[in-house]
Amino acid sequence: MDLETFTNNGIVIPYRFSIFDGQHSYSFYLSDYNTSDQMLIETVKFLMKRKYTGYKIYLHNFSNFDGIFLIRILSSLSDKIKPIIRDNRIIDLNLIQNCILYFRDSYLMLPSSLRKLAIQFNVDNKGIFPYNFFNNPNIS
Repeated sequence: MDLETFTNNGIVIPYRFSIFDGQHSYSFYLSDYNTSDQMLIETVKFLMKRKYTGYKIYLHNFSNFDGIFLIRILSSLSDKIKPIIRDNRIIDLNLIQNCILYFRDSYLMLPSSLRKLAIQFNVDNKGIFPYNFFNNPNIS
């Protein structure tokens, strides 16, 4: 799972969430929703299906960045959130609501950039993302 954000007037706003379930890719875009919270809720609800029960969902740098956005959303969807914290980092966050999902930080297991990991594992790279374009206040 991957979350992309942009900065608007000093506020970090999620605008895309992508999921790869081992066979298919799915993306959720802010432009399809009224708010970024609504986009995040629908993304998590998409995963809260019986077929994904027991899935381990990895986000690179989850404990330092993506988790900040997800914890609030996950707690709004379920009162059964169980974090496992070590050295002040969330290493595993369990969501229990009609299914069980495990959110984990892949960076804690593979402490390298996604670009370098793609090279090391000889897989397609995520590519260079134009963050400055999205963070330009002159572009709506």
